[in-house]
Amino acid sequence: MKSDEGATLDLTTYYYARTAKATLTSSVPSIQTTMCKGVVRNYTFTITNKGKGVSGPITVLLPKLPWLSLVTPTTMPSLSTGESATVTLQFTPGDELVVNVPITGIIGINCENGTGIPVYFRIETVSEQKGGLMVDVCDE
Repeated sequence: MKSDEGATLDLTTYYYARTAKATLTSSVPSIQTTMCKGVVRNYTFTITNKGKGVSGPITVLLPKLPWLSLVTPTTMPSLSTGESATVTLQFTPGDELVVNVPITGIIGINCENGTGIPVYFRIETVSEQKGGLMVDVCDE
């Protein structure tokens, strides 16, 4: 360093630079819901880029379950800082699923340039079938 008055000082400085990266967040920290046996249901949530850089292509990875699929594309376009995208899941529970038994797992949401997120789920199959109940009471 050198001042206007002529004084000099030898000094070592360091400069560190990082590439701006995306940080994805989800509108739901975890999915806890039900699905009716034999009824198709869509479940929607939003992902947002809260990081400082663009995300690059975003991929949604589902576990291999026959009743769980994506309505939105598996690979979604890049998100800039502050932008959001909607992820829509489709539940199509068939007769093979047992009612009142929760199914748990993880959905992975990853991006090319940044930090992805896991979205945990707990989904329970229920039934809307109705029946009758007859109670026969006998007083002794």
